[in-house]
Amino acid sequence: MSYLKVSIFLIIGFLLSCASSQSLPNHLITTINGIDSKDWKEDSTACLGTRYQQYQTLTIELNKLIYQITKKEVIDIIGHPNVVRKIGKAIYHYYYIVGQQGCIPQYYTDASFIYMAYNKNGKLYYVNVLGGAIAPITPK
Repeated sequence: MSYLKVSIFLIIGFLLSCASSQSLPNHLITTINGIDSKDWKEDSTACLGTRYQQYQTLTIELNKLIYQITKKEVIDIIGHPNVVRKIGKAIYHYYYIVGQQGCIPQYYTDASFIYMAYNKNGKLYYVNVLGGAIAPITPK
């Protein structure tokens, strides 16, 4: 009789532990595949070319993390955005990927951005690239 009570207790405990683990928050995301966080942050004006080299990978990898990664996690990984806009309830972060004219030793024809939108809960829900020239131009 006591084995039956112990078995029922263990089964109920197991079921409760499974149910509670589903309600736990997602794990913290601390890296993005293929992105060198330190180099991305150091190229904050996009004049060094690091962001240009990594933006396609960043776009692809962030699209895989839609509704999984938070604004705070993105900022921790790639730093603060160059431009922030609020449109309705959404927050948009813009990161330079191609520097503006005047970068030394190279200059570019137009600023270009990778931009991300976050919902009211701070979850990433949209990633895209915006801007003019997506290729650096070497001065003549």
